[in-house]
Amino acid sequence: MNTSNFLRLLLLAAIWGGSFLFMRIGAPVLGPAVLIEYRVLFAALFLALVGLVLRKRLDIRANWKHYLMLGFFNSALPFLLFAWGARTLSASVLSVLNATAPMWGALLGALWGRGTITPRTGLGLVLGTAGVALLVGFDDVSSRPGAALAVAAALAAALCYGIASLY
Repeated sequence: MNTSNFLRLLLLAAIWGGSFLFMRIGAPVLGPAVLIEYRVLFAALFLALVGLVLRKRLDIRANWKHYLMLGFFNSALPFLLFAWGARTLSASVLSVLNATAPMWGALLGALWGRGTITPRTGLGLVLGTAGVALLVGFDDVSSRPGAALAVAAALAAALCYGIASLY
């Protein structure tokens, strides 16, 4: 990997990782729904600007159902669930729970006939689940009121990403 690609990857990781820190700080102050409304609004404005600069058309009439499904499962619902969980959980726990998205994608893909779970994939799923449980277990998650629901919300958000990846 050359230096330019490495720096791009590092910037992308900082942006994605920073979103959990921002949610952890903003959700208790603004509330999950308002925080996500602003997040999606700023993202939409930025993407509209990029689309104008690149002169790309969306063809909304032909693709509105796809945009609606992906917008719901890849943005609206998971963003809201993560922001709700951020009222209780730390940014590090949220990011670890977000890392379960590929596991959900593999499981759903197998259930929906879009892939198979080989012994190697199964081992990866087991190790991934154990790793998530181990990392989440080190935080004082279980001692906080509402922590179980917050973890469930974050896992449901990651599940949404798995659904969106298969759509």
